[in-house]
Amino acid sequence: MRKLACNGSTMHIIGARLSPPQPTIQSFSGRVGSSGLNYLCTGDSLGFVRYWDFNSSSKCFTVSGLRNSQPRPVYENIEWGSGKVTLCRELPVPDVSYSNLPKSMMQNGSVGRPENRHRDAILDIKKIEYPTKGLLTSSRDGTIKLWK
Repeated sequence: MRKLACNGSTMHIIGARLSPPQPTIQSFSGRVGSSGLNYLCTGDSLGFVRYWDFNSSSKCFTVSGLRNSQPRPVYENIEWGSGKVTLCRELPVPDVSYSNLPKSMMQNGSVGRPENRHRDAILDIKKIEYPTKGLLTSSRDGTIKLWK
C-alpha cells in the first residue's frame, strides 16, 4: 500500500501494484477436436506469439516476442482436477556483460541476429494455408508479419 497526501489533511490509501501487470491474451486461433490435432496460437499484450499443443508440452514453443538475450521458456503439463493445464514458465534473463565480446559478434547493438518481433500488443492472429502455410499476425505497432 502507498499513502498519498491530498488537500493537506486528507489521506487517501490506494493499492499500488508491486509488480508489473501480467500480460493478457489479445487474440487467439486454434483447433480443438477429437482428431488428435489440438492446438492454440495466442498473441498477447506484450507482443508474444505462442503455439500451444495440448497433446504434448514438448511441441509447444514461442514463435515471437523473445529478446535476443532472453532464454526460451519451458512448457509443461500439470494435472489439474480431472484434466491437465499447459504452463509456459519464463526463465529469468541472464545478466550478461557484452562489453568484452568481439565487435564481430555484435549486430545492431545486440548479440546475434536482429530481433524479429512485434513491439506492441498482438491484435489479430490467423492461420493461413495459401499461398504458403504460416501464421499471420497484426499488432498495435502497425505491422503485419508472416511467421512460417
